[in-house]
Formats: sequence, structure tokens, C-alpha cells
Amino acid sequence: MNLMDKIKTKTATVGVIGLGYVGLPLAVEKARAGFNVVGFDIQKKKVEWVNQGKNYIGDVVDEDLKELVKKGKLRATTDYDEIASCDVVAICVPTPLDKFKQPDLTYIVNTSIEISKRLHPQMLVVLESTTYPGTTEEVVLPILEKSGLKVGKDFYLAFSPERVDPGNKRYKTKNTPKVVGGVTPECTKHAKALYEAVLEAEVFTVSSPKEAEMSKILENTFRIVNIALINEMAIVARKMGINIWEVIEAAATKPFGFMPFYPGPGVGGHCLRETEYVFIRENDRVSVTTIQKLFQKIEPREEEKIAIPSTNLEVLSWDVETGKPVWKKILLVTKRKYSGSMVHIKIQSGHTLTVTSDHPMVVLDGSSWRVKLAEGLRMGDKLPAVELNDIRKFDEIMPEIVLSTVSKQKDTIETIRKWKKRIYEYRFEESCNSQLEVTDIQREESDEFVYSIEVEGTHTFVTTGGVVVHNCIPIDPFYLTYKAREYDYHTRLIELAGEINDFMPEYVVNRLAEMLNERKKCLNGARILVLGVAYKGDVDDIRESPALKVIQHLEKRYAEVLYHDPYIPQFEMNGKVYKSVELTEKLLKEVDAVVITTAHKKNVDYEFVVEHAKLVFDTKNVMKDIKKFREKIELL
Repeated sequence: MNLMDKIKTKTATVGVIGLGYVGLPLAVEKARAGFNVVGFDIQKKKVEWVNQGKNYIGDVVDEDLKELVKKGKLRATTDYDEIASCDVVAICVPTPLDKFKQPDLTYIVNTSIEISKRLHPQMLVVLESTTYPGTTEEVVLPILEKSGLKVGKDFYLAFSPERVDPGNKRYKTKNTPKVVGGVTPECTKHAKALYEAVLEAEVFTVSSPKEAEMSKILENTFRIVNIALINEMAIVARKMGINIWEVIEAAATKPFGFMPFYPGPGVGGHCLRETEYVFIRENDRVSVTTIQKLFQKIEPREEEKIAIPSTNLEVLSWDVETGKPVWKKILLVTKRKYSGSMVHIKIQSGHTLTVTSDHPMVVLDGSSWRVKLAEGLRMGDKLPAVELNDIRKFDEIMPEIVLSTVSKQKDTIETIRKWKKRIYEYRFEESCNSQLEVTDIQREESDEFVYSIEVEGTHTFVTTGGVVVHNCIPIDPFYLTYKAREYDYHTRLIELAGEINDFMPEYVVNRLAEMLNERKKCLNGARILVLGVAYKGDVDDIRESPALKVIQHLEKRYAEVLYHDPYIPQFEMNGKVYKSVELTEKLLKEVDAVVITTAHKKNVDYEFVVEHAKLVFDTKNVMKDIKKFREKIELL
């Protein structure tokens, strides 16, 4: 029996890799439709829970899971060898932010490798994880074809973006329309047949995986751009003394041509001075140059501020997992006009690195590395560095250095170079065993061009004095911005929307500081209760929650931060564990302000909150129907 017949008769065995908020609901629906389903996950706890019929995802009905497990229609395993017995495999792994808050395809790559080892004729593989256009054909397909099988002939590959909206009572996996794009027409045909056998919704086909991938990006970008618009409107409206929430409510009465979006503390431009140095490698020839000269070397057209290498140009980077220097591909270099604060970071070697105040720096926190904005650095902070042996006047010689001998056996560069009749021998050590302490920090207001680099994979590069810094390009969900630059296009509107949304957590904290000042209270030392840390109301999902950024900004300004969330009992951020506090009358009377950052509709008594709190900053307008104590409530 071929695969199409197995799908139509529902005798195909379906594998779902990744049993999170996308994978488990999908596995349940496929089992409910009559397929035998095997769920795969690297977390043993999830596997145990599924096999015991214990639900841990809000959008799954407890009884459905128990019944399907009891009937033997759904089971879970950590053994990837069982992929070989599957006729269909859906990849629902996360595309998380890495340690440096950058999109990471590691799970997709590793999962594809595991599938490739067990790929067999007449197998359908569908990628559902959100990613940038081209991932299915440029990343997944080459890995699968290493098996020796050919797509469209021996096996089928498609992309179908997940459309999960946690907490949505109307649209679940079962009744949400699906978009499908296969690598070949046969791939599309098989993927379409699978989803039609499972869902009670339209299955819309597009010409290739790229169109399907782009459709997901468009959906996300539509939301981001419109939220940025309304966030900026909220800032302007507040300055004009206008209630933005009332404005939106009024505009929403128009039955056509308008869709309401709402402001909030954020949605779930960092650069270096032109004179900072980087190490680059091209065709095994290594040189040291300024970031400005690197930009010019790539020869951007005069009117552009983005340079994309046409050759395999690499920069010396650093792998946070191994602690070793590595060469990594330069995806692009950007140049932009900057007016604002520059931070001069002097390190114990005597070198000074100058970056914009919002540039992400890699800093040692206990025994692990984390990212801290340059403006938040303190004297004594330790920065990772690649040791440069025997070079004392590093900055003085770098402009003329050319490294000619490259060791390919290990992460070591050795060279001999005459400089003013002296011979310098130096190498990059195999491990980043050097930690340079920040000895001084100075700030200045500046108006100049600054530069940034996007580095493939590691998102770090080595700069002046051997210091490791994080690269400079905005994070997820701007996959399209990253990909568009390969096609010589700058997505200005999307990046501007990102800048506006990224500013909102800081704006919220600045507003709170003003409110406290009006009440003769300083934010420094104030006790602030953050009400809600989930990324949206009535869910237990904390990923990309703007509340976390609000907390970071509050702590940066030395406020004492507590939080309450009925759905998030605890979470960890930057190595620190935060635990939800009980919402009591005593607590509310003790704190100086309550900041509502998540619009939970259940399990929070807002009348109780406003009755006993001194001040409530409602960034989500969840208290709009409360009539009493309005004088205590401030809106975004």
C-alpha cells in the first residue's frame, strides 16, 4: 500500500517530533482522527506525562488525551529509532532564542539529521516550526537527501506553519485553516491529503514551501507593525491628554476598513564605533581591519547602508557552548546614522571599546555568560576575551597586520610578522580562558555613523583587545529582515516597528517613574508589583513576554520587583529564579505601585487589587469597567 492509500484509510503511522504547545495538540487531533500517533520529545518528563495520560498543555482537553492513550492511539517516546516505523513525521520543535536572544535553528537541524538517518521511501516529512523563508528547502532538504533518497520521488517534504493561539476559545488546532506548500507538486498533494484527513477546516495549498513560510511571517509581521503603530499613537495621545483606549473603541465601531490593535508594554539598533577592529578571513587569508573598512570592503552601493558579502567572508567569532574561538560567516554589515549616548568601556588590558549604549555585551554572571546592554555595565564586570599572546600594543599594530599562515587542524592562528624591525608571534588560544575586567566606563553624547555585523550561528565576534561582543541585529520575529538582506533589500518598516515595540518596556518604566515622582516617591528603592508575566492573558506561556523586559528595566533602576501570575508559579531569567507572590491585602498595601503587564481575565480580582493598592498602572486597560477608585488607576 502506498503512502496516499495509507493516509486515506488512516492506516499510516504518524510521528510528531516536539510535544510542546504546537506538537501535543497536533498529535491529539491526528489520533482523534483515527491515526496511530507516536510523539517524540527529548524531555523524559513530557514523555512520561503523555504515556500516563496527564495533560500539560492548556489547549488540549484532559479527557481526550486520557482516552487516546488508553485506546493505544497515542503514545510517546524518547527513542528516535522509532521514526523508522513512521509513515509521516511532523516537525514541531521550537525555534527558540539562543543565549544571546537570537533565532536558533539548532532543533530543526538536529531533528532533520535524526530523521535523515531513518528516512525511508514513501515517507512524508512536514515542518511546522516558525522560521524564515527558505528553511525547508535550504536547511532541511539537503540534510534529508544525504540519505540518498530524492524528494518528490522517494519521499515527500512540505512546510505547513503552525497557527496556535494559546487560550483562544473559538479557534483550536481542529478548526483553524491550514496552509501547505510542498517542495514538489507530489509533496503538496500528500501533505494536503494528510491535513484534510485530520482537520475540520480548509487546507489551502501554495506553490512551494517558501510561500507557506512567508505566509507565517506575514501574519506575525502584520501584528507587529500594527502594534507598533498603536504604541506610537498611545505615546502621542498621552502627550496630548487623549485617552487612546477610548479612541480605539470609537474607531472600532467602523464596520469596514479597520481592525483594532491595542497598545501595551511591548511585543513579545545596537552598534559599534567605526574605529573598532575585527578579524576577518577570506580564502584562508586572514587580516585585521576596522569595522568601517570592512563595510567599505564589501562595496555597498553608495545609497545603501547594508553590505552583503558576495564571497565566503568570515569573522573571528566565539562559541558560547564550547568557549572556543571559531570562524563564522558574515551575513551582512550595516551602517546607520546615530545620535545618542556612546559608552567607552575600558578594560584591564588598557584597551577601550566604544559602542552605542544599547549594544548587547557578553558578561560573566556567576559561572555562566549572559547578555547585558552596554549602558548597564558596571566597573568590575568581566567580559570574555580571546587571548592575543605577545602583543602589548595591540591597537597600534592592528591596522597593518596581515596573517598569512592559518592552522586548519585546530582553532589556532599562527603567524610571524615584521613590525618596525620586530617579530611578533601570536595566536588565538583554543579556549576563551581570558576574562577581562571592566576598569572604567565613560559616556558621551555623539552624532556619528555606527556599524554592526550579523554573524551566522554564534551571533558573537571578537573585536578590539580580543573582547567578545554580541552581534547587533534585531531578534525574532524578524526572520524576514534577516533573509531579505540576502536579496539586497532593507525591510525598513519592519525594523522601525521593532524599534518602537522594543522601546515600550522602557517607556512603561519611565512613565511609572513619573507617576511615583508626582507622589513624592523615587523609583530607586520602590517596591513594585508586576501583575502578570505571561505573554498573553490566561495562558501559562512566558516566551517573549514584554513583562520580562519591564522587570529588567525596573531592576536596572534599582526598584525592588515582585510579581504575581496565577498561571506562572515561577520562572528563571539571567540565572535568577523569580517566584510568584500571593496577592494579599497586606502585600497590595505595602507595595508602592502595581503594574499590570498581562491582561488575565480569570483568576485575578482587579477590584480587590485597586481597592488596596496605592497606585495601579494599567498598561492593558483590563480595569476599564471598574468604577470605584479610578483616581488610583493610570492608563498607558
